[in-house]
Amino acid sequence: MGEMVERVDEQDHTLGEVDRGEAIRRRWNWLVGGAVGETYPAAASRELAEELGVHAPTRFLFKYLCRGVISPYWLGLHEAFLDQPVVPDVSEVAWHAWLTPVELRAAMHDTTFVPDARDAFDRSLVHPRHPAHL
Repeated sequence: MGEMVERVDEQDHTLGEVDRGEAIRRRWNWLVGGAVGETYPAAASRELAEELGVHAPTRFLFKYLCRGVISPYWLGLHEAFLDQPVVPDVSEVAWHAWLTPVELRAAMHDTTFVPDARDAFDRSLVHPRHPAHL
């Protein structure tokens, strides 16, 4: 059994735990994240360090109810600007690559991406804090 994540209802109340790996096996994701009983900013910073080996401040962008593959859950999207090397934890990240914004946008049409990640990407593009809107 892999990493357990909280399953929540539409009011963000925990219903139980499910195995993340079983729900999204063999899917790509552009998001770094996790779901355990802590604040969204604390989780964002912790997951950034755990998954990518980077200690950097994160900035909250927005939160929305994601109709996820596992179950509905609240997704808080944050951003971080990195000025240090990324050293992914091989137990957390099977493969990684840097993509240009154009390449990332094109990759979102690939059905290999977790649907939740495609939804978050689309929402980030229309969010007022996205660089295209500044």
